[in-house]
Amino acid sequence: MSGPNDKMFSIQMAAQMAGLSAHTIRAWEKRYKAITPSRTDSGRRLYSAEEVDRLIVLAQLTHLGSNIGQIANMSDENLRNMYSKVVQSGPALPSVILKQDINLVEMKTQLLKSIEKYEVSVISQLLSQIKSSVEPRIFALEILKPLLEEVRALFEKNQFQQAQMQALQAIARFHAGNIIFSHIEKSIKSSQKFVLTGIERENHSFNLLYAALLCCHHKKHFYYLNTNLPVPSIVEAVKATEGTVLILSVSKENHRDIQNAINIVMEEIPKVKIWLIGHAFEGIKNTKMIETPEALDELLERFS
Repeated sequence: MSGPNDKMFSIQMAAQMAGLSAHTIRAWEKRYKAITPSRTDSGRRLYSAEEVDRLIVLAQLTHLGSNIGQIANMSDENLRNMYSKVVQSGPALPSVILKQDINLVEMKTQLLKSIEKYEVSVISQLLSQIKSSVEPRIFALEILKPLLEEVRALFEKNQFQQAQMQALQAIARFHAGNIIFSHIEKSIKSSQKFVLTGIERENHSFNLLYAALLCCHHKKHFYYLNTNLPVPSIVEAVKATEGTVLILSVSKENHRDIQNAINIVMEEIPKVKIWLIGHAFEGIKNTKMIETPEALDELLERFS
C-alpha cells in the first residue's frame, strides 16, 4: 500500500520506466492480477515507486523467457531472487572465451564475425561475458559504441544487411538494460537526480543508452525513460521524480521541436538543468550541449 506522501506515476509513465506498453500493463493487471494500482476518483490508474519496480522486474523476467502467467503472483522478494538466479545462470561459453583478462580487440573481432554469420546466441553470450568483466563505462564507450558504429558503416557500404544491424541493436539494448536494471536495484541516492529521455519523433536512442550506462558507472541517481516521449509526460516525469537534471537525446531532424519542448519544460520547471546529448545545435537557449558520450562521461565525472 502506498502512503499519502508517496510519489505516484501514471500508467504511461510506469510503462515508459518499465519498458512496457500501457496495453501490456493493463492486460497483466486484468488477466493475471500481477499488480493492483491505486485509482483516482475518475478511475485513472496511479502506480507507486514500488509498483513500478515490480513492473520492471516482471518485464525483465519475461524478456528473459519467463511466462507472465507463472510469475505474476510471486512476491517482490521472490521475483528479485528469481531474476538474480536467471541472470547468473546463462549458458556456458567456449573455454577460449572464459578468461580472467578480457581482450577487447579480440572480443570485437569475434563479435563482428558472429554478426556476419548471424550467430545471434554467440553475440549475446559474448556481450554477456564482456558486461560481466568490465565497468559500465567501458561497455558503453569501448564496446557498444564502436561496434555499433562499425556495423552501421558496413551496412552503409552494403557489406552487412539491415537484419544483422538490427539484431545487434536488439541484443545490445537487452544487455545494457540488464546493467541499468541492476543499478536501479541498488537504490543509489545522490544529490542530483537525472531524468533521461527524448521527445516525440526522437528515435536516436543509443546516445541515451550510453548516457544511462555512464550514470551507472558514475553512481548517479537516474531514471531512464527511453525516447519518443510527449513533452507533457516529460514534465510529469521530472516533477514526479524530483529530477534536477533532464538529459534529452537530440538529432538534427528535430531542431524546432526541441526548442519548443525546452520552452515548455522551463516554463513548468524553471529550476531544472537541461542537457542535450547528440547533434550540436546553435541558438538553443537554457541548455548545455553535449555532442558525444565521451564528453558526457567527463561532465559526469566532475558533476555532483
